[in-house]
Amino acid sequence: MSPRQIDILKTEVNKIIELKIVEKGESDFTSPLILVEVPGKDARPCIDYRSWEDHLIHVEDILDRLSSAKLRIKLSKCQFAQAYVKYLGHLVGQGLRQPAELKAQAIKDLPTPTTKTQVRAFLGLAGYYRGYIPEFSVMIAPLTDLLKGKIRKSTVDWNETCQKAFDELKDKLTENPVS
Repeated sequence: MSPRQIDILKTEVNKIIELKIVEKGESDFTSPLILVEVPGKDARPCIDYRSWEDHLIHVEDILDRLSSAKLRIKLSKCQFAQAYVKYLGHLVGQGLRQPAELKAQAIKDLPTPTTKTQVRAFLGLAGYYRGYIPEFSVMIAPLTDLLKGKIRKSTVDWNETCQKAFDELKDKLTENPVS
């Protein structure tokens, strides 16, 4: 984890300790925390449980503490006993994060962008999965070069290099799985 993520995790842990939802433990057996970050949302710490019995004990304990603190959870937003949880386009679980299933056919059928707005929209979609595509910034360089200039909505000078980058990026996004 990055220093920024560690700081976020420490802040969140201190917050739930202050609310007496959890308490510091001295056990040699712990469950690792992972930080799930989503654009536009607060980061969420998630516990990676390895033992079903421990998991049930901790879930019951957390629910009791939430109740004692007069806090409520919305069950329709909760998932229990899941190996993976789909969360905003990603599968999170068992200490891993990976992309959820993309709408591959829709991406394959995308027409070649003709305006800066269309190039931005495509790069926004692709950028959401940039962590799964090696050398993403190098691959999209010809497309980002199209966005230079002061006129925001003008047409673009599409060339062979742009087409190659566009096709390569669409191929990477529709590979199964995205790697």
